Amino acid sequence: MKRLDTWLPLIVLAVLVLAVGLYDRSFFSAGNVLEVTADTMTLFLMASGVTLVIMMGGIDLSVQAVASMTSCILAAYLPHLGFFAIPFAVLGGVIAGFAGGYVSTKLRIPSFIATLAVSGVVLSAGYWFSDTRSVNIPGDLSQRYLFWAVGDFLGVPNEVWVGAVFLLLLSAVLGLTPFGRLVRGIGAQERAVIASGIDVD
Repeated sequence: MKRLDTWLPLIVLAVLVLAVGLYDRSFFSAGNVLEVTADTMTLFLMASGVTLVIMMGGIDLSVQAVASMTSCILAAYLPHLGFFAIPFAVLGGVIAGFAGGYVSTKLRIPSFIATLAVSGVVLSAGYWFSDTRSVNIPGDLSQRYLFWAVGDFLGVPNEVWVGAVFLLLLSAVLGLTPFGRLVRGIGAQERAVIASGIDVD
């Protein structure tokens, strides 16, 4: 029964995908599968980061807000800063993540509340960076600075390649590094990790 509980979500997903495929035979075409996969890569990358938090027994409700803010930063500053808009946007996400983590671990505020508060702050920051308007990235700038995330390589959308690279990196971090073992240890038994003399913060 326990094994069924583990695999039930995947079984339900497989049944739903099969049902849609039987209803619309073009659903399983190579082009559609690649397009759907590429469309979900943004969510996959966001989920990859949250995986570490969830494995430690926490939750991060600021993910969507941080993604919106960093997108606004990138779109607003790419025409002015060029390539440097990318690390600038990443820095914004790092600061937001550090703020949520600091409030949760040092001030002992539950991660649910801490990250919910951070999401409100970064949403306001996103409005400020974008001047409360829709900002589009011109096609020529996308090709020049975001070529690794747009277009395709060997017939596969670049978004899929980026997702595959991050999947390998996340798997390596969780399975081959002391940090990954520590993440799993905190989630399994935080008190035992603390008793081992490790600073779980």
